[in-house]
Amino acid sequence: MHLDPDIAAALARDPDSPLLRSLPLSEMRAEHDRAIAETVGTPEPVELVSHHSIPDRGIGLTSYQPADVRRPVPALVFFHGGGWVIGNPGSHDPIARAIANRAKCVVISVEYRLAPEHPFPCSVEDAVAATRWVLDHASLLGVDRERVGVGGDSAGGNLAAVVAWRLRDQGQPVACQFLLYPVTSALQDTRSYRDFASGFGLTADDMAWFWSQYLGSSGDPRDPNASPLLLADATGLAPAIIVSAEADVLRDEAEAYAERLRIAGVPVVGIRALGMSHAFLNFLGTSPAARSLLDMAARELGERLSIGVRAT
Repeated sequence: MHLDPDIAAALARDPDSPLLRSLPLSEMRAEHDRAIAETVGTPEPVELVSHHSIPDRGIGLTSYQPADVRRPVPALVFFHGGGWVIGNPGSHDPIARAIANRAKCVVISVEYRLAPEHPFPCSVEDAVAATRWVLDHASLLGVDRERVGVGGDSAGGNLAAVVAWRLRDQGQPVACQFLLYPVTSALQDTRSYRDFASGFGLTADDMAWFWSQYLGSSGDPRDPNASPLLLADATGLAPAIIVSAEADVLRDEAEAYAERLRIAGVPVVGIRALGMSHAFLNFLGTSPAARSLLDMAARELGERLSIGVRAT
């Protein structure tokens, strides 16, 4: 396994994780946003950016509509990564724009509540509420209700996977799951946790810290609302596009989730990003390989959204 040279160079410039975690939360969040802004590249133009809110929940939504699409448009409800603690729609604005342009879908980025101020299951409840709001207000947003998927990166991928099964159980299935190096289990017991415990960006210690902030003192790591890999019944879940990074502590659990869905008869496209570390889309501006991988994944997303819920 050889890291992509552009990713390796970027990781060499990254701040030390223990030092970053020692900062006050506000400074940690600001440093995270600054670091992404240095590597994610210039935001691509889109046809329209609009802002919405869910009044009774206080959840903000930012919608990105690409050019040259006919309404109603497919949509992806997107949850940003950051270990449920850091990140926001602003930090992931360039990624959301890039997905919208490549998949030819509206991307609706959700500003869910963050831990530790709002521990588990607050982020989950916000994610479910936001997706249900999009489905219920599809005509207002100009999107096709039958072609609404959920997606996200890292912790956002975790939220998307949970939303997919929660809405399945509520009789409001989504069209697909678009999961980018997702967190799927709180157990942290895979080989990739050992093989890539340090030196590849996100460390095993980082994830232990994020889980502690998210679950707090009362969250159950085996609750499928936290660990969708542990869901008892995966049948009937939305088709999935799952991207794992080769040099990532989360690689094995992402791929285990893909296999779990396949066994349950769920259509899955699995992409292992060779030579990539966790959160490689944060380096869209510095890594041609990362851009190519996003092109591939977003093309799959566009094809799946063109099918819609009725064919799942």
